[in-house]
Amino acid sequence: MEWAVLVVAVAMLGDALRLRRRLLRLRPLPPVRLFHTADGYAPSGVELPEHVRRAAASHARENGFGAVGLVPSGPSVVQALDLARRPAPHALMARGDAPPAAVLAARFPSGRAIGPGTAWTLGAEYALVLAALILVPWWGAALAVLYCALPCLVFAGTAISPRDLRAGTLLRLVHLPLTGLSRRLRTARARNPRSGPGPAADGNS
Repeated sequence: MEWAVLVVAVAMLGDALRLRRRLLRLRPLPPVRLFHTADGYAPSGVELPEHVRRAAASHARENGFGAVGLVPSGPSVVQALDLARRPAPHALMARGDAPPAAVLAARFPSGRAIGPGTAWTLGAEYALVLAALILVPWWGAALAVLYCALPCLVFAGTAISPRDLRAGTLLRLVHLPLTGLSRRLRTARARNPRSGPGPAADGNS
């Protein structure tokens, strides 16, 4: 059983390092150096605060970009992990239909729902840690320590700084269920129901 815990630990650590590499590519949205209005740059996606719109428009014009993609820099730990798995922009500041020339992190509310894949991954990791704690307590405790430390490993030194990182690290075994993960899992299950057996054939045919 101990070897199974080691396999889970290596897999979780490898996944965390992969997510960290993705987030290291993100850069924070620079502050406005030259004042520009957002004229010509229309936001799409979530609603952006005015200072974020101005900073994004300024950055785009100074660099000759037709569009700038934006992701939230201070979501919850669960939202940030979903962002790392699905790093597409949450919002765009664009002129016309120009694709984003850069994706930057800025302070604005995340309006994107947690993806089913992220919800199932987090739920599976949580279940494996609990199972290890029950079946092999000492090895399970070591796995739980690693599990709780993973958010810090993923986000430290990146442009994404989850607002609940401390609680999401020190109290992760308790904090994760309180974030509503169970509700998200039920939503994911409802959106992707397993196909049951078809209707019974009519024996009178």
